[in-house]
Amino acid sequence: VISGDVSCEGGLAVQGAEVLVQRTTGNTGSSVYFNGTNSYGIAEENTELNPTTGISIELWLKPSSNTQTYYFVDKAGTTSGYRLAYHGPSKSIQFLVGANGNWESVQLPDKLLPSVFQQITATYDGSVIRLFYNGVLELSKAFNSTLPGIEDNLTIGSSITHDGYFYNGFMDEIRIWDKSLSESEVSQNWNRILNGSEEGLMAYWRADENLGDFLYDASRTGSSYHENHVSLNACTWSTSIPTDAQLSLKGITDSNGNYIINNIRYSATGNNFTL
Repeated sequence: VISGDVSCEGGLAVQGAEVLVQRTTGNTGSSVYFNGTNSYGIAEENTELNPTTGISIELWLKPSSNTQTYYFVDKAGTTSGYRLAYHGPSKSIQFLVGANGNWESVQLPDKLLPSVFQQITATYDGSVIRLFYNGVLELSKAFNSTLPGIEDNLTIGSSITHDGYFYNGFMDEIRIWDKSLSESEVSQNWNRILNGSEEGLMAYWRADENLGDFLYDASRTGSSYHENHVSLNACTWSTSIPTDAQLSLKGITDSNGNYIINNIRYSATGNNFTL
């Protein structure tokens, strides 16, 4: 844990300042690679993944191509659910929500780039669907409906039935919220590693395990972890991750100029960091 304060000469507190922590030695993390053929992950059905007051999906990804259709996160059944995907023919990022057969989607064309890490955030609050790219609101669409709900597993990197639309590329820092993040919340958090206890965070897969066949859920309420772990099928680990300039440990000062940065991981032999 690192804490401190930022003030101007004379002691005036600075609010909204960003304080970054960057690792200069040791391991920096990992991501998950999906092979585009039979790779996917499954988080078993849980009411925490069926939001009722709002929904937000965040993830970092580095696709191998932008010509094929594939699903990033899928929990869309026949009549209800949600899905964040990419449509190859139109080269569009898509976010689909619906309930009781009433569906709507937004499509953001010509943004997803192959072979580079980028971040997508999709939100819905029951009245407006929004898509963000690298922290910037790109489009929104009015859609009044009850929030999606489906009693089925959540799938990462493929369709909910695992029979197609397999993603090919890397994925990192995946989050599911049971609220629609505001524009200011997205702006503050899209490029920041969280501590897992943020209000409304229902699943947080950091993908830093670099071992085994699970993505472990780091989200929690107090000291109680949500445990929405993801079982991986035919996936591999990679050290290809967003740069520190893209995604890092970061504190933001409050009205008193104070900041705190926690959940800083380090090895048993120690690591060096710069502030």
